[in-house]
Amino acid sequence: MTTAAWVFVAVFAVAAVANWWSRWVDDRRVEVWSKPLALLALIGVAVTLDPIDPAVRAWFVVALVCSLAGDVFLLDGDRRFIPGLVAFLLAH
Repeated sequence: MTTAAWVFVAVFAVAAVANWWSRWVDDRRVEVWSKPLALLALIGVAVTLDPIDPAVRAWFVVALVCSLAGDVFLLDGDRRFIPGLVAFLLAH
């Protein structure tokens, strides 16, 4: 793994712990920034890795971007449930 990938892994770890904590104490303000940041960091990891097949990286990045969109849609509650559902289905 590259140094940049390790930095993104560290950012992901901090954001994931912050997101879990936000759900534990029901702190909406922390959830709003930590949830998207965790996915952005995973996208950073995927982009900075050097896979054997570059097509694999491209598909992983597309899936992670769709997951990010799903998370952002669902941060707004039930109002954007269908777009969030579609984004997660596309991610899979």
